[in-house]
Amino acid sequence: MFIIYFLLLCSFLLFLISCITNIKSHQYDGRSEGKIVSLNKVCHNGRNNKVYIYYPVYEYTVAGITYQEEFPFGDECPNNLVIGEETIIKYDKKIQKNLLFLEKRMFI
Repeated sequence: MFIIYFLLLCSFLLFLISCITNIKSHQYDGRSEGKIVSLNKVCHNGRNNKVYIYYPVYEYTVAGITYQEEFPFGDECPNNLVIGEETIIKYDKKIQKNLLFLEKRMFI
């Protein structure tokens, strides 16, 4: 009987967390087209060697104001991040400098 109550409690907590996440994600419903304008090369110390991570800097326009923001996730291979590549950016409507995530444009 204890296991059933425990499972019900866990499922309720997961439901509650998903509702809170869904409410928070609605503030990031702004969309804009942006492009990579530069790459920031950052050196990180690995176990035995240095590792370079390339962070893309995106430029996008919201209400006539142009923003340039570094995306917080990078890549070890600079060939995967092409300067001039266009993407769709989702951002916080209250604070336009807060990027949530990007959607790659697919050309068919």
